[in-house]
Amino acid sequence: SSGINAEYGVTYILIILKERNSRGQATGEANGTSTKLTLKVSLMIGSELACWVPLILTSLYFQYVVKGSASPMVFEVFGLVVIPINSLLNPLFYSGLYKKGVSFIWRIWRKLVGFIM
Repeated sequence: SSGINAEYGVTYILIILKERNSRGQATGEANGTSTKLTLKVSLMIGSELACWVPLILTSLYFQYVVKGSASPMVFEVFGLVVIPINSLLNPLFYSGLYKKGVSFIWRIWRKLVGFIM
């Protein structure tokens, strides 16, 4: 599965490079579009890593450190909760809805900090 993650990462990076090369000399607006694409791809790669790396590390831990098998529930949690989170996040990144979510979380954070202080 780490090979698949590497393929995703390389593919996303190639998309960014191809997009930048196809523009040639970027104008101000084109440069902004390129920055938005870079942010989206970075978020997708980050969510991919955040969802898959814990599974890979858990598997390695039980294989090499514990030298035994994990409870099936451990991998059920990954398969039914953690990994689908990545599938949920990618459409949010493509559509730009993540901006509204970040804005909402930021407003809540400011209210909490203001309430504490």
